[in-house]
Amino acid sequence: TKKLLPIKGQVQFFVSPDSSKAVVLQEDINIGHYSLTAIEGESALDPSSPDKGNIYEIPNDKLTVAFWFSPDSTKVLCLTAAGKSREDVKSQKSTFRVGLNSDMQWSVFNFPLGEMREYDQFKPTPYFMKTYVPFFSQYGQVYNPWAPDSRSFIYVTNTGLNHTPLVGSKHSVGEGKWTNQGATFGTWSRM
Repeated sequence: TKKLLPIKGQVQFFVSPDSSKAVVLQEDINIGHYSLTAIEGESALDPSSPDKGNIYEIPNDKLTVAFWFSPDSTKVLCLTAAGKSREDVKSQKSTFRVGLNSDMQWSVFNFPLGEMREYDQFKPTPYFMKTYVPFFSQYGQVYNPWAPDSRSFIYVTNTGLNHTPLVGSKHSVGEGKWTNQGATFGTWSRM
C-alpha cells in the first residue's frame, strides 16, 4: 500500500476506464472542507509502484455534486450546483445545503487540454436529485450520461431527456442537441 492523498470527511472517487487516472471528491461540511482532486498516472494507482503520479485540484469553483468519466478517459463530466461555490461550503459549513429544487449545471473537464467548459443551467427532476445524486458513486456502473464516443451526454429534466454535444467536438453546441419530451430516465449503454 501507499499513501497518495490525505483525506478529510466523506470521500467518493472513480478510476477512469483505462486506469490512467482517478478523481477524488472530498467534503466535510462541518469544518467547511471541499475538494475535487485528480490523480494522473497509471503507476500512481498501482500499489506496488512508488510513483505518486501527478496530483492536482480540478479547476472548478462551483460545487460538484456528482461526476462521471468519459468512456475514452479523457474527460470528466461534473454535475455542479449552479450558484453554489466551494467558498459557500467554507463560509456556511454545516448550514450549507443543495436542495432538491436547486438549479444545476453540467461542466466538462478535459484532461489533455486542462480546461473546464460549462454548459446550460437546468432544473433536474426531484427524483434524480433524491435518488441518483447522493449515491452517484454507487450507481456509477448503472447510470451513464456519456455517449460511447465521449462526444456528448444526456440528462433528464422536467421537459424530458436532453442530449448535449460537447463544445469543440465535431458538432457545435446546438447542432445535434435534442429533447425527448416525456422521458423520465435515460442512460447510454457501455460498449
